[in-house]
Amino acid sequence: MLTSVKAMRVMRGAAAAAVLGAFGLLGAGCVVDADDCVGCHGEGDWGGYGGSPVGNDGGPSEEIITATIKSDQYLETTAGEGAGVFVDYTTGGSWRVYTACDTKFTSVPCDFNVVVTVGSGDTLTGAQLEDDEASDGDTLYTYSDGVEMAVRTRNDFDALRFSTTPGAVVRFELFLGGVRDGRYLYWVGEEAVHNGAPSNPVDLKPSSP
Repeated sequence: MLTSVKAMRVMRGAAAAAVLGAFGLLGAGCVVDADDCVGCHGEGDWGGYGGSPVGNDGGPSEEIITATIKSDQYLETTAGEGAGVFVDYTTGGSWRVYTACDTKFTSVPCDFNVVVTVGSGDTLTGAQLEDDEASDGDTLYTYSDGVEMAVRTRNDFDALRFSTTPGAVVRFELFLGGVRDGRYLYWVGEEAVHNGAPSNPVDLKPSSP
């Protein structure tokens, strides 16, 4: 069983190349390099790199940023070729979080802890791990306000699915190798792949419920 970080922290050099697929506007999808930073430095919708590990002394960010996650748009990447935590949201309240690692190049696994919480007045239900391996000690911890996935990812994916009140703002807090680090969080906002959170934790708000 992998350890929870909520009660109690490796840097990966390879970036994950992501494929952005969406309903409607983007149709069949387009190839996006997850290293590209669209809307950085205050231009357009927020998007940017997290910089150095946020709060690697064990403390969270002093200011928690709220960013938009585009509803009904999805990220895909090649297993084993890049380290990241990918988040998407489906209209109606369905969330998916999945992890990938660069083990194909490093021969080293990624130990991810992702703490997911909602505010008072919203609910988080139906949380379950997918593609998890008992031999890796993959574990789902549950709390009164959310859940935490603790997974060891190699040349495969590990995923968490859950549901919330439609349109609920969800807070994500990411650790890699026990170090608090928001640089490996990926999501779609305004047709751009955002790699790296401006704060850790970060709040993601769906563009439509």
